[in-house]
Amino acid sequence: MKTKLLRFKTMSAEMRDTSGWAPLDTSNFDKDEDDRIKRLQPAVQFYFDHGRLKAAAEAAGVSTTTLLDQVNRCLTVMPDGTVLGWAGLIDNLRIKPYAREAALPDGQSDEAGYAGAFGKFLRDHPQIKKAVDKAIRRGLGSKHIRAGTNTVESIHRLFLRECQSEKVAAPSYPFNTKNRARRSLERYIKKKLQTQAPSEAWVGATAVANQNVGNGETSFDLAVLPFDMCGFDAHHFDVIGVIRVDGPAGPQFIPVTRIWIYALVDYGSRVVPGYAVSIRDEPTGAMLEEAWTMAQTPWKRKELDMHDVRYHERAGMPVGSIDGLVAYRPAIVRGDNGTPGFSNRMLKRVRRKLGCAVSFAGIGSWWQNPLCEALFRELERRGFHRTPSSMGTGPGDPMRDDPVGKAVEYNITMDELLTLVDILIANYNGESSAGVGHQTRLDVMRRTIDPDVGSVQPALPFPDSPLSPRFGITVETHVARGARKPGNEKNVYVQVDKCTYTNETLRCRHDLVGTALTVHVDEADMRTVEAFLPDGRSLGTLNVRERGWKHSKHSRDLRKTINRMRDKLPLDSYDLVADFVDHLAKKTVEAAKKQPKKISAPASQLAETLRTTGLPVPTVNSSGRPSLKLVVPPARPSLPTTKKPSWA
Repeated sequence: MKTKLLRFKTMSAEMRDTSGWAPLDTSNFDKDEDDRIKRLQPAVQFYFDHGRLKAAAEAAGVSTTTLLDQVNRCLTVMPDGTVLGWAGLIDNLRIKPYAREAALPDGQSDEAGYAGAFGKFLRDHPQIKKAVDKAIRRGLGSKHIRAGTNTVESIHRLFLRECQSEKVAAPSYPFNTKNRARRSLERYIKKKLQTQAPSEAWVGATAVANQNVGNGETSFDLAVLPFDMCGFDAHHFDVIGVIRVDGPAGPQFIPVTRIWIYALVDYGSRVVPGYAVSIRDEPTGAMLEEAWTMAQTPWKRKELDMHDVRYHERAGMPVGSIDGLVAYRPAIVRGDNGTPGFSNRMLKRVRRKLGCAVSFAGIGSWWQNPLCEALFRELERRGFHRTPSSMGTGPGDPMRDDPVGKAVEYNITMDELLTLVDILIANYNGESSAGVGHQTRLDVMRRTIDPDVGSVQPALPFPDSPLSPRFGITVETHVARGARKPGNEKNVYVQVDKCTYTNETLRCRHDLVGTALTVHVDEADMRTVEAFLPDGRSLGTLNVRERGWKHSKHSRDLRKTINRMRDKLPLDSYDLVADFVDHLAKKTVEAAKKQPKKISAPASQLAETLRTTGLPVPTVNSSGRPSLKLVVPPARPSLPTTKKPSWA
């Protein structure tokens, strides 16, 4: 049935308002069509303003019926709720899709007479259309379990099941066709995918996330100048390194797992103020504090022996390269969406120490922290993807040619890769960038704090206190223990991770037994802790009493690892950390004999242990056991009452 045409008196004022209509470009039209639109457009506007149909039609040179038809074409409501607008004046423009009005073909018939049948079938069965549209948009499956990918065949099976549930059966449509409307459904799916936002069920989560990048829309910019905001993120570099172990058959180069890097990036200057690396399967929260520690510590160049790989003349890190900058302290710290697992450490330690605000990007919104992603891309492009042991960008990358074998063949050690990280980041800071006006990143920060031309006064570092210790320090409460009974007197101590700590001040304070002391634990070096009384007074540095933990630097995580396997280490060990390194070296050699060109888990653990402790790589002798070391105990202090030995 033909719809009654709208006229001036039956239109609302909002319908006659053309200020929000999209403009029309006629530069590609032929002369006749261009002249036609130029006649009709002012006539339609005149009719909307004054309501004089005859005068508007005479101005356009058309009949009143023709002008009224053009007005109603412009007011056609589109599926999104808006009107067609000036595009309705374009001749031969289809504004409504074809809709079948005839009844659906029933019974077995030839292929003729099916035009528009699928669309009419969906209009007559809205529940089937709703189920098909949902499957196209979200994928097949239940609320919590969905298929990884969508296919036309799977949706066609769903379509047939919905038809059966609606009591549609042969010889009715679609069961009276040869393929049961599969081709029509395929065309329907294709049109849906071409005219709506990308669906994760068809192209994957990564592709859908990429559609949010480069769409022309921007958000409020939090960073204007250096020190305004700092982003941090972790990245797994696709390059293989080896560790050298002197085994029974001579030096052996054993491949280890890839390295993780945690980097900080200043948004205003693009400078990297600090980073941390680790040879683990996953990054840890301790790496985050290690990166912030570097951002507060003066940087020094490493001694290099890597042929042509070297620091640029202007390379460096902010603290140590910029005069007057003693610490990097931003106003806002933004974490990647993969860092909520470290949120407690971030909120309780980093925010308290820096006095900054903390912002976390949305889940799956990696583009909200773009400078970190750009940094990792540059490090890979300039360094790691150029090494022979690079794994490239994926299995199809031509650079992926036996990276483990190349690492062993060319002896690419982990020490060299860790040094390469420092060189690449320092050089990155000293290079010019188009994003900061073709200045070097360090110069941007340097000029910002220059007292003559600068506009920012960097925040001064907070002094260390019992409530706000330096980075890497965990504040805990431990009860002082000890005994003072006739014939049974013990020194006062505190126990941390199955080890006891005391010093000359605490060991005699039996009045503190049972008192909860505040203990500052340095998780990077557990040989000492610092204790405080409940009123805040310091008891000084407490030393570990057990002999096996005194001599080698070790982290808290390493101590827990060793405690879990004490039965495999000597009971009377002089240095538990060194014995654990020897144990790992033995396991590394054994694993290398079985799979010489495979990434070794013991070798990876050994490399990370050596990195954190600073111990040398032990030598494994022909018996498969670490070589014996001559242990010289420390000299005992001589007392005034000690008599000199007489050899007479």
